[in-house]
Amino acid sequence: YAKRMHQPLTIKYIDPTYTIRAVPANTNDSVYCSVLGAHAVHVAMAGYTGIVVGKVDERYVMLPNHAITKAPARRVELKSSSFERLMATTGQPNLAPGPGDDWALLPAAPPQRPQKPAPALPEMMSFLDWNGLKVEEESIGGNVEIKDVALKTFDGFGEVKEERPLQCRDIMTSNGQIRKLEVMRLSDNYPSAEVSTPLQPSAGLLDNNAWAVEAVSTTDRVDSGAGRPCYQLLRAGPRGVLHFNPKDAMSCSAIVICGGLCPGENVAIRGIFHTLKSYGVPHVFGVQGGFSGLSEDANWIELTHDLVQDIHNKPGSILANERGEARHADMAQMLFQRNCKQLFILGGDGAHKGALQLATVLKSIDHECSLVAVPCTVDNDLMMVDTSFGFDTACTEARDCISAAYVEATCNANCIGMVKLLGANSGFLAMNATMAARNVDICLLPEMEIDLEKVLLHCEEVMSSKGYAVIVVADGAKQSLSQSGMPMEGDVGPWLRDQVLARFKEKGKPLTIKYIDPTYMVRSVKANAYDSAYASALAEHAVHGAMAGLTCVSVVRMYSKTVYIPIHACVTHAK
Repeated sequence: YAKRMHQPLTIKYIDPTYTIRAVPANTNDSVYCSVLGAHAVHVAMAGYTGIVVGKVDERYVMLPNHAITKAPARRVELKSSSFERLMATTGQPNLAPGPGDDWALLPAAPPQRPQKPAPALPEMMSFLDWNGLKVEEESIGGNVEIKDVALKTFDGFGEVKEERPLQCRDIMTSNGQIRKLEVMRLSDNYPSAEVSTPLQPSAGLLDNNAWAVEAVSTTDRVDSGAGRPCYQLLRAGPRGVLHFNPKDAMSCSAIVICGGLCPGENVAIRGIFHTLKSYGVPHVFGVQGGFSGLSEDANWIELTHDLVQDIHNKPGSILANERGEARHADMAQMLFQRNCKQLFILGGDGAHKGALQLATVLKSIDHECSLVAVPCTVDNDLMMVDTSFGFDTACTEARDCISAAYVEATCNANCIGMVKLLGANSGFLAMNATMAARNVDICLLPEMEIDLEKVLLHCEEVMSSKGYAVIVVADGAKQSLSQSGMPMEGDVGPWLRDQVLARFKEKGKPLTIKYIDPTYMVRSVKANAYDSAYASALAEHAVHGAMAGLTCVSVVRMYSKTVYIPIHACVTHAK
C-alpha cells in the first residue's frame, strides 16, 4: 500500500511465535503450575478420571473433560471491557469492513450463540456486623430450596444426570453466610448532578444494583473458604448516570501516592489521568510528597498528556512518595480551597487508613469529595484483596535474588545463601518467591512461631547432608525469633546470619554465608506485563467509581472480578 501511494516506509517485522513459549515460567506461572500439578495427583489418587484440574473464581476445581472439549473455543469478547481497554490503549478506529469496502466481500461472521439469562440470586443479608455490631440471624436448615433456581447435574460424558430445585446445602454448609458490603455514596448527603455519562462503552453501562457474589463452597478445608463468609460486592465499571458534572471548569481531580514504591504506580497514574480526560475533566493534578505534601500548594502539579505519555515505561513514580505524618485538617482545607472533587489514593494499609481519617475531616467541614483508593503494595497484606498490583513483579525479582543465593551457595564450599525479603506483618512475598524458586531449605515468615534453636539445628542437618543451604527470611519474622530468648537489634537478616555463623563456629564447622538484601530492588523496577495491565484496569475503574459519587471505597479484584469495597473492610483486620 505504501509503495502504491509512493510513501517511504520500512517495516521491522518480529515473529516471536516460538520465543514466547520457550522461556522459563515467571513467578506467577511457576507457582500456579506447581499447585495444579499437586492437585492433579490428589485427584488421580482419589480415583477420578476424565477430568481437568483448573482454577475458576480463584478456587481450584475439577472440570469434566466435556466442559472444555464440547464448548466453543475461547475467544476475545468484542463487547467486553477488556477489548474496550485495548481500543483505548491503541487509539485505533473500528476496522470492521463496511459498505463500499473490499473487505465487505468476506463471509459474514457466524451468528452469536444465544445467551441464557442468569438465574436470580437469593436475597442477601446486609453487612451490618462488620465492626462488631451484633445482628440477629435466622438459622435455616441445609435442605431449604432456593426459589426459582434449578440445579442441573451432568455426568462425565456431558449427559444430564439429574435436574431438581437448588437447595442451600448444594452450594454451602448449613452454617454458611453471605455478607453484602454496601459502599458510601456522596448522593446520600449532597445533591447529585445526575449527568449522563459521555462514555459509550461497548460492554455496556452498570447501574447501582450491579453486584457480584463470590463462588460459594461446601468444603471443610480452611484454605477453600470453610468458616469464612462469602461476600456480595458492588461490581466496578462505568455508570450511566454520574454524580459529578465532569466538565465543571471550577473543580479538579488529584492523585496522591502514600507509602513505599511499588511497581506499576506510573501505570496507574497514567490510567487515572487518561480516564479522567475521557470524561472531560479539565484539571488533573499529581501531588508530590504523599499525604504530608497534600496540604502544601507548591506540591500540586498539573498533569498533561505530554507529561504522562511515556511514564508507564519507567519504574518508580513521577510523584514523590512519602510516609510522613499526615495533617488531615490541613489536607481537607487544601482540597476545599482547590475545590477538588475526586481524590485518588494509591498505597497500602497506611494509605487506606489515612483515607478513612481524611473522610471524617472532610465531612466535618462539609466538603464534597470522592475518595477512592487503589491498593498497591509489594507485601500484598490488604484484607479482602486477592492480589494488589506490583506484587507479581516483586515476586519475580525476589525469586531472582533467591536464585542468585542458590548459585552462591552451590558454587562455594560450605556455604549458605541467605535472602531477607520485605514483609513486616505478612509473609506472602517470601512464601511465593520461595515456592517459585523451589530450591530454598528454610523459609521463615512473620506468621510462624519460630524456635531459633530448631532453626540452627536444621541448618546443621542440611549442611551435613548437602553441603550447602538456602535460607529466606521475611522482615517480620523478627518478632518470633526475638521471642526465642535472644535479644535482637536492627534487621532480622544480619542478626540471623550472625546467629548461624556463631553456632557453626562454636561447633568448629567451616561456614560462609552469602547475604543478599534486595529490599529496595524488588519494588523499584518496572512493572511486568501482568501488573501493568492490572494497574491500568484498576485505575480506570477507580475513576468510574469516583464519577458515580462513590467515596471511601477501594477498587480491588476479588475472585477474578473487579469490585468496589468499603475501605474499612481492607483495614479492619490483618491479612
